[in-house]
Amino acid sequence: MTPIPSFNIEPDYEKIYPLWRLLKKEISTESRIRCFTEFINNLPNTPYINDELYIIYENIIKRSVSIPLAELLQESPVNNRSLRRYFKKRVGLSPKTLSRIVRVNYVWNEIKSQNSIDFQRLIFDGGYFDQAHFINDFKLITGESPSHFFKRDLQIVKMISGKVK
Repeated sequence: MTPIPSFNIEPDYEKIYPLWRLLKKEISTESRIRCFTEFINNLPNTPYINDELYIIYENIIKRSVSIPLAELLQESPVNNRSLRRYFKKRVGLSPKTLSRIVRVNYVWNEIKSQNSIDFQRLIFDGGYFDQAHFINDFKLITGESPSHFFKRDLQIVKMISGKVK
């Protein structure tokens, strides 16, 4: 797999380098696994603190369908540019990309749960301005247009997305 520059997460080298030095000394796979396990088990057990980025992430997941992303980001005391940079470094996606995924997922869930589908209402409820906006986001997330995507057997897609019941 070739790396995608906008989706790679840089590791914290200060924490990883000691592990790399330890693993470099080991010869067998079993000893490397044992060494790695000891390293992980001896990491300090610090509780996670909900910081500003976590709160923004949760807001995007829970509210980005009904509230525009710009409005959600205004609630943060961190300036917009820094926020986007920190968010992408920590989550691996920009806030906008995460918002797009959440909205496409909302539409997908609605389509699955309804017998007759009113696409105009669905697109509006999903936080899109118009059909072209939805199609553009859908193509960015799935790589194909909605009409092409929904014409095929979606059982595999349901399994991969964890939506098989």
